[in-house]
Amino acid sequence: MNGSRWYAWLPALVFFAAAALLGLTAWELRQAQFEEGRLRARFEELLRVPETLPKRAAPLDPAQLPEVYRELIDRALELGLEVREVNPGIEDGLLIVEGGFQEAYAMLEVVRAMDRPLWVKGIEINRLDDEGRRLSVTYTLGVRIAPPEDGFGSDAAP
Repeated sequence: MNGSRWYAWLPALVFFAAAALLGLTAWELRQAQFEEGRLRARFEELLRVPETLPKRAAPLDPAQLPEVYRELIDRALELGLEVREVNPGIEDGLLIVEGGFQEAYAMLEVVRAMDRPLWVKGIEINRLDDEGRRLSVTYTLGVRIAPPEDGFGSDAAP
């Protein structure tokens, strides 16, 4: 091979290296989209299942609501979500978080697995960026509260 022509292969080498890099990037993007689609389908499947009131835990005394929501906030932060708003209601509560799709899905699972009379009544997902990597997720939560006749908070014996 003539030493003065070694650079003749350089454009082809650069082209193939760029094509390989773009192909790898496209494959990674496709895998991420596939995973997001799978998780989104699971999200929708979980929300289609008729949710019954959780019977696994006793009804809450309204004074215990701050503790329950504090637990929710702690779990959201552990998952890497940013808690934007918390509105603990007696019948419907609201939890708004920002983060990735996988973390938001994991938060749904956290609520479902809690040993509390708490369930997800609804969910709203909004994209915060064009790629959909950052989401704002609003969870509408139901809480089973003990009726006043159960004697919570009173000193009188039943």
